[in-house]
Amino acid sequence: MKQPHYLLVDDDPINNMINERMLKKHHGEDIVCQVFPDGKPAISHFKNGGAKPDMIFLDINMPEVDGWEFLEFYRHQNDKAPVVMLTSSIEPKDLEKSKLYDCILDCISMKLMPNSIEKIVKKMQDNN
Repeated sequence: MKQPHYLLVDDDPINNMINERMLKKHHGEDIVCQVFPDGKPAISHFKNGGAKPDMIFLDINMPEVDGWEFLEFYRHQNDKAPVVMLTSSIEPKDLEKSKLYDCILDCISMKLMPNSIEKIVKKMQDNN
């Protein structure tokens, strides 16, 4: 069985640590979590032929290359993984804008992330 592979794109190392722990709690320790501190190295990952993840957890508000800029790049990739947008507060304008990107599976508040992992992974599996 293939190891689940996740990309965590977030400038907050604490969020990345919590999200990685929650994914491992749900799937077990045998998963791959690649962590990128903002959109720029995540874009480089794809430009350099990096492995396609099963899912991307993407912070919207990051200092150098934010989540929206990453999505503008990513929308032109073939064979896209589903993206879960992470935000400190779910703004109606962000929810509306997210509808422009067919790769977005869900948009969740980071405060709810620990309780949302199981629901999100099931949603991804149902879409495959």
